[in-house]
Amino acid sequence: MARIRGDKCTLDLLAWQPPKVAETFTPERVQGHSDRIRMARAYAEAIKESGLSRDEIHTSMVAHMGHEFSRATLDRATAPSADAHEFTASKLIAFIKVVPDLRVANELLQGTGFCAIPEKYLSAIEEAICNEQIEQLEARKKVSRRAWRRGS
Repeated sequence: MARIRGDKCTLDLLAWQPPKVAETFTPERVQGHSDRIRMARAYAEAIKESGLSRDEIHTSMVAHMGHEFSRATLDRATAPSADAHEFTASKLIAFIKVVPDLRVANELLQGTGFCAIPEKYLSAIEEAICNEQIEQLEARKKVSRRAWRRGS
């Protein structure tokens, strides 16, 4: 059925795109010759897109962690040309809580075979795993039933 001009009730099914489950940065935005440089660029991109100032992010990270660290630590971790400085795991968690951008975690996990996904997708994954097990059991059941009916 052709869509009538101005028809806002008919959905354009070809325009629909499935949601991204594991968000990532485009490679050009975070490229670098080392993991540290890629992560520094990922932090900087996430900050830029968050709409928060670095001071706000630093203050919220400190509040989340419950102990002080310098604002310079945040700046050095987000500067690819700075001396080697990386966030600890607790700072990374605080950063992701303050700037809820899973692309940062996925950049960190790149090449490991793992990814970070929103929690809302866990039930769908569990369902897919259960369906796979059910299919395997159904196949075993059919083989057993055929063998039983043959009298083997």
